[in-house]
Amino acid sequence: MPERVVTEKVPGGKLLRIKVDYSGTINSVKITGDFFLHPEEAINDIEKSLVGAKADDVLGIVTRVVQEKGIELIGVTPDSIASVIRSAMQ
Repeated sequence: MPERVVTEKVPGGKLLRIKVDYSGTINSVKITGDFFLHPEEAINDIEKSLVGAKADDVLGIVTRVVQEKGIELIGVTPDSIASVIRSAMQ
């Protein structure tokens, strides 16, 4: 499957843009938007952890990485990130 980009406004009004290359599992994913997270470089940890994931595993992976790394999300939640990623994978 070619790369797909989905942009959605999530609850709370923030914009979340997902670019995903998916063929059964995630080959690559880029998460951007007008939300904040701390530490900022933690977005790379989330993206890297999703490589090889199936759609059904996305929420669990995002939630686990956020908890394990102590990531503070502002304007988005693990649920909203996972939801937009799954939309991009359809």
